[in-house]
Amino acid sequence: MAKIACSGCGDLKVVPAGKTEVLCHPCRRTRKQKSCEVCGTDFTTYRLGYDACGQECGKVLASRRHPNPNYGKPKTSRPCEGCGEDFIPNRETRPQKCCSRECGVKVRPPRARKEPELKVIEINEVACAECGDPTIYVGVPKKYCSDECSKTVHNRRALKRILNKYHSNPAYRDEVLARAHARRADKLGLGSAKVVLSHLIERDEKVCGICSALVVDTTGPMKPSIDHIIPLSRGGEHSMTNVQLSHYRCNLSKNNKLESEMAA
Repeated sequence: MAKIACSGCGDLKVVPAGKTEVLCHPCRRTRKQKSCEVCGTDFTTYRLGYDACGQECGKVLASRRHPNPNYGKPKTSRPCEGCGEDFIPNRETRPQKCCSRECGVKVRPPRARKEPELKVIEINEVACAECGDPTIYVGVPKKYCSDECSKTVHNRRALKRILNKYHSNPAYRDEVLARAHARRADKLGLGSAKVVLSHLIERDEKVCGICSALVVDTTGPMKPSIDHIIPLSRGGEHSMTNVQLSHYRCNLSKNNKLESEMAA
């Protein structure tokens, strides 16, 4: 908001920002004083094209500017189509046919009642894409006979996506295994540290801690695995200090033995 001086009297007025010129109310009134075209009285107005001082003069001025061609003509009577009696219509532009609303209701033709359309429903039968049982549907085609079959297919697809991600992404696979091992150790109260297989391979330089051979295969019985030096079942801790890299077959053969027991 800003204060600007009125261009008519000079008084300061508060106006919205951006305005460069303003007129106060008295100045606007003095600029729009007119003389009534009907009675000649001076009056003030804010309306453009308003040349009458009041309602009565306005009606007279409107009748002068827009004369009614039927004004002053005698109205002719006509018979009512409902009761047959003569009556004088109220308007000439669209003559009335009836003398009253009641007669109009009698003459008006009854409204045609729309008959309801009979919809043809097509019932189809298809075999369930999961179990093969026949299923009936109306409208949108169905692929499965029940929610159980639909959930079975959905779960199978979700499992397939997870397995594809598991097998194609070694980092994701190591992370999943690390979380699983950490959960198991946490349930046993032996720590909840995450031991990632890729970090263990890098630390042990791809050397099996049981047979001292290189771990080079990624699949099969010679693939890398995490071996607990002191097994969890015998109170070993699940941490990087208690694990070593080993072949999967070597890990299975060791089972829950200690190194001293294997040497014996």
